[in-house]
Amino acid sequence: ADARVTDLHPIPGAYTPVMKFYFDRVAIDLLFAQVGEHHAMPLRPRKEGGDTKGVWQEAELDDAHLIGLDECALRSLNGVRVAQLLLKLVKSAGAAGCKHDDCPEEQCNRTFENFRTALITIKEWANTHGLYSNVLGFLGGVNWAILVAKVVQIKPNATPPALIRLFFRMFARWRWPKPVRLLNMQKTSPHPSVEFPCWNNRLNHRDGKDLMPIITPAYPSMNSSYNVQRPQLRRIKDEIDKAEVILDAIYAGSSTWDDLFTNTPQPTANVTNLQIMEHNFFWQHVHYLEITIRATNANDF
Repeated sequence: ADARVTDLHPIPGAYTPVMKFYFDRVAIDLLFAQVGEHHAMPLRPRKEGGDTKGVWQEAELDDAHLIGLDECALRSLNGVRVAQLLLKLVKSAGAAGCKHDDCPEEQCNRTFENFRTALITIKEWANTHGLYSNVLGFLGGVNWAILVAKVVQIKPNATPPALIRLFFRMFARWRWPKPVRLLNMQKTSPHPSVEFPCWNNRLNHRDGKDLMPIITPAYPSMNSSYNVQRPQLRRIKDEIDKAEVILDAIYAGSSTWDDLFTNTPQPTANVTNLQIMEHNFFWQHVHYLEITIRATNANDF
């Protein structure tokens, strides 16, 4: 056993089986998928300027790696596939928005860095306002990443502040359950030996009931926000509406960026005392349910 590993909790019955633990005080969610020997994924040395560096790149996963997987292993493997494809799509958006006097590679890197800065900001905002949790029916990291990537596809040359403002402006007006997609729906399998159902709200009755579909770009496309229910969707929409008001005030010079990351911003001409009150979760509802869980020892808990 490694003393740096603490609070180890395997959850084999989860939708995507996971081991949750802390490694040297860093929270880790570890997924597992077993692929066939004929689909080995060796790490490759990173090359820069023709020289091989001592840094290794992660193996790139393609559709052929899905051969022989069951649905649990597929969901585990697709976590990496979605992340890899997401980064490619962001950089492709940067290349598409490249001006004639710019180097395409420089533009791709600049677009990626702007995406990264905007995503960190949005995730911090979501965490501050209690919206960052798949378990509680809100949105997790991949959900927010897809939403920010959607904004980057629309404005690939925008600076991080402009991306953040467009993010709140666009999703304050988004007509849910209209799905958010980064790619057109892939209806057929990309490989003859791979066949999995894809998310389709027109053909699948269960998919048609999803309230806030945020669709993963890798095959097979899935709704990454299937946990969101009406109370969570209402809260997310309310907080996005408030954030849009604050962003307008920031651009008008009557508010600051700090107000976006606090539950009690200072009142301005555009942010009323009533809106400030609504930022506090314990003032938002009439009734609350408190649940206490007890155990006789730490192992049972």
